[in-house]
This record gives sequence, structure tokens and C-alpha cells, in this order.
Amino acid sequence: MDLLLAPIHELASFHRLLLGLSTGAVVVFVNLLNGIHARRWITLLLVLAIICFGASAALCLRLLMHLVEVHSLVAEWIRKPVEERQNGEPFQVLLGKSERMADALGFIFAAGVALSAFFVIALWIVRS
Repeated sequence: MDLLLAPIHELASFHRLLLGLSTGAVVVFVNLLNGIHARRWITLLLVLAIICFGASAALCLRLLMHLVEVHSLVAEWIRKPVEERQNGEPFQVLLGKSERMADALGFIFAAGVALSAFFVIALWIVRS
């Protein structure tokens, strides 16, 4: 049973890491936004990065809740006698949904990182 559930645990650990990075970025950037005195377009980059990381954190939470659902479904399926086990259709539906959410999470997180990099570059150009 542990062998079947290990990938789910690893995936959950990875998403908890992304959740921590996203929420940490939101806290740091909101603090930075309060103290920065820069042009409006530069602060707009920071605001957009905050929005991306906030959305990334919210999506991480949804994905973690979804992984709990997948975990319980797999555990329930394992505990059933072989004769009572259904085909893998419920798994395919859940895994397809997880894959779409993970793709969106990756895109939003990458957008937050890119906007953060653009903010740092723009601030460096303006201040030098």
C-alpha cells in the first residue's frame, strides 16, 4: 500500500513547498510594496507578481485538497477485495483534473517569478 501511495505523498510535499514559496513571496512583496517609492509601471509589475503568487497559493490549496481526495480513493480501492474493485475510470477523471490544475499552477507560478524578475530589472535600470 505504501508503494502505491508514495507518489501521492511526494506530490503533496512538492505542492506544500510551492504553497510556502507563494505565500512567502506574497508577504515579502506586499511589505516591499508598502515601502517602495518608484514609478507606477514598476509598482504595477510588483502588484501583478503579488496577484500571481496569491493565485498560485490558492491553487496549491485546491490541489492539496484534491490530492487528499485521490489518496482516500486509492486507499479505499486497495482495501476492497479484488472481486469488488471497479475499473480505473474514477482514477482517470481525478488524475485528469489534477493534471489540468497542476498545469495551471505551473503557469501562474512561472508568471509570478517572471514578473518578479522584470520588477527587479526595471528597478535596477531606473535607479542606476
